[in-house]
Amino acid sequence: MWDNKHAKSFLTPTLSRKFILKECILKLAGSLRNKRMLELGCGNGYWMRIFRDRGAICTGVDKSKEQIKLAEFFNSKGITYVVSDAEKFQTKERFDIVFIDHVISETPSYKKVVRILRQARALLKRKGSVILNEMHPSVAHFPFGNLKTGRDYFYFKRGAPFTIRVKQTNNKRIRIRDYHWVLQDFSDFLKKAGFVIDEIVEPRAKKIKLADNYLKIRSRYPSHFLIKVFPK
Repeated sequence: MWDNKHAKSFLTPTLSRKFILKECILKLAGSLRNKRMLELGCGNGYWMRIFRDRGAICTGVDKSKEQIKLAEFFNSKGITYVVSDAEKFQTKERFDIVFIDHVISETPSYKKVVRILRQARALLKRKGSVILNEMHPSVAHFPFGNLKTGRDYFYFKRGAPFTIRVKQTNNKRIRIRDYHWVLQDFSDFLKKAGFVIDEIVEPRAKKIKLADNYLKIRSRYPSHFLIKVFPK
């Protein structure tokens, strides 16, 4: 489990979150006023606060006690936080939207990914949807000097680990460790969990106002992709 120092390092948003992902995620979610919204793997509540400010009734779940403590400390008014593993979280409440950000990319087990998605499906209202934000499989081929893959890595190797340093809005870089899943894997995950795909979006920065090579690279390559799905 992360220590508190590591958890705090993620309080500052990445450039990608602020300049690439935010607009696309909100557009895909649509009107959030009075919608009941659950985030599995909410971390320090970054997205929860954004969704709440747009009228959603929010519940955030994360297995890290340190992250939940930070979320509760960092302007948690109107948001319910729970310490729980995403695949085991249970409640009688049902949600209009379940949001999952960078959870599958951090999960090395194929079976566990499917279990997380099945649990997300069980927590939805009848006409609810799940929105996934995940690392694009092509990110392991980005021209970043700080990206490292294992010796046995190749594109079609399921669950292959790699590390990458991402840039925050304060110009600091933090290291994240992810696991490589290709697009076919995501399709299989969702099919086995009982979903049909409604929309796929590959966000990119449309307006680069900063003279920042990191953002320029991210505007030319697909670093993330969003998927909106509904239960079958």
